Amino acid sequence: MITVTLKPKRDYSIRQRHPWIFSGAVQNTVAADPGETVRVVSDTGEFLAWGAWSPESQIRIRVWSFREQDVIDEAWFASRVKAAVGMRASFLADGTCTAFRLICSESDGLPGVTADYYNGFIVCQISTVGAEKWKSVI
Repeated sequence: MITVTLKPKRDYSIRQRHPWIFSGAVQNTVAADPGETVRVVSDTGEFLAWGAWSPESQIRIRVWSFREQDVIDEAWFASRVKAAVGMRASFLADGTCTAFRLICSESDGLPGVTADYYNGFIVCQISTVGAEKWKSVI
C-alpha cells in the first residue's frame, strides 16, 4: 500500500472529516496510479484516511474512509452502495416518489459517484478517477 504523508499543519481539515486533500497539503512524491487507493498519514506518521489518488487534480485525494481497519475492496463498495440505497428506500414505499438522488457522492462516502432514480431507472454518473477505477464494482 502506498502511503501519502501530509505536510506539517496541513491535516486540520481531514481531522474534521473533510473528504478532500488538496495538492498543496501533500508532502511526499507519490508513485501511485490514478485512482489507486492510498493510505494517508500526518507528518508524524499517524493514520488519517484511505483515499483515491488523483495526480492530475488539485484535489489530490478524495477520502474513501477515515477508519484504519477498513479494507477498500469490492465488499466495502457494496456495503456503501447498500447503505446509501437503504437510507432512501422509504422514498419508494408508497409509490408517489418517482425521482430522487439515490447516491450522493461524498455525502454517502462515495466521492465521484452520483446515482439518480427516475421512475424505475437508475442513472449513474462517475466523475473522479478513483470512482472510475471501481466503476464495474459500483
